[in-house]
Amino acid sequence: MRRTDFTYDAKKKLWRKQLTINGVRKVFSGKSKQDVMLKLIAYQKEVTQLPTFREVADRWEEDHWQSLRQGSERSYSAPLRRIVERFGDQRMDEITSKEIQMWFARLGKDFSEKSVKQHKVVMNLIYKYAQVEMEMDVDNPVSRASVPAGLKHSSRDILTNAQKKTVSDPKNADSFILPFLIYFTGLRCGEALALQRQDVDFERKLIYVTKQVVHQPNLPVIDRPKTENGNRVIPLLPPLEEKIRSLKLKPDDYITSGTPEPLSRSALRCRWKKWCKEHGLLDKNGKPAIDRHQIRHQYATTLYEAGIEAKSAQHLLGHADISTTLKIYTHISTEQFSEDAEKLAKFVKKKDGRSRPQN
Repeated sequence: MRRTDFTYDAKKKLWRKQLTINGVRKVFSGKSKQDVMLKLIAYQKEVTQLPTFREVADRWEEDHWQSLRQGSERSYSAPLRRIVERFGDQRMDEITSKEIQMWFARLGKDFSEKSVKQHKVVMNLIYKYAQVEMEMDVDNPVSRASVPAGLKHSSRDILTNAQKKTVSDPKNADSFILPFLIYFTGLRCGEALALQRQDVDFERKLIYVTKQVVHQPNLPVIDRPKTENGNRVIPLLPPLEEKIRSLKLKPDDYITSGTPEPLSRSALRCRWKKWCKEHGLLDKNGKPAIDRHQIRHQYATTLYEAGIEAKSAQHLLGHADISTTLKIYTHISTEQFSEDAEKLAKFVKKKDGRSRPQN
């Protein structure tokens, strides 16, 4: 900003001051020097205002969205939309920790604790982006806002018996093998997409998991596993062995695509929806009624039912922390207890009805 001295226009009886701000020349005038300075200060405040949250969020999304892992992109998408809807029109320095925390509390009425935490993660990333990459002198109110205690925990819907039968039927894998592959390996979707014929050892009955596919944004890119424990060896179960043998793949072919190239994101979505439609697995809105995570959860259930200890299950599932495995096992145990309790209640009610004398 380059300043000049005040000048006085005797004809118009006005004081003037000319400044060049950010390369733009501006002239401020008033009946007194004080009037001129008030106009000048108001203008400076206007041009130096921080951008809105929406403006920063748009830049963050443009710069970083394509580099997100597929799972992160999926879990960040809805929270980002909600955050921008709530705070988008406010300037970065106007948002307070108190209103963020109050909003988290309102979210907690409709969403699980994990989901609310995802909102905090996304909002925090945007503020850090503003501070570091945009070199913005702004406080981060998210760091002082906490997610309320006692929120409900999410529980992924398990496959129904009919859905399990559909997914595990080798005939249904002819059109698309991915559901069948995850069902008998418990692989994450990206790991399953990256699995090649050469990763399968028919002689030793083993599968070597060493990589995963991430999409940037549609292009499939081979990346390291999600966790350090992602590099692992898992058993090749008989139904899957038979199915892979029947495919007649070359060593470099990817099992899910049947070609030397892994599936793109659009191809994955298209083939998943088509497969669900073929087998009556679309919901009332025409969307897939099951997802890859549910099938992976079913594999964990199979491990539990087979009596596989948590430490071994941790390795097979590729969890970095055994607490994740234990949490899943506890959830499965609770589900099974609830089912058994319901069966017992129905049995007792039915038996009690038979034992009562008829009037």
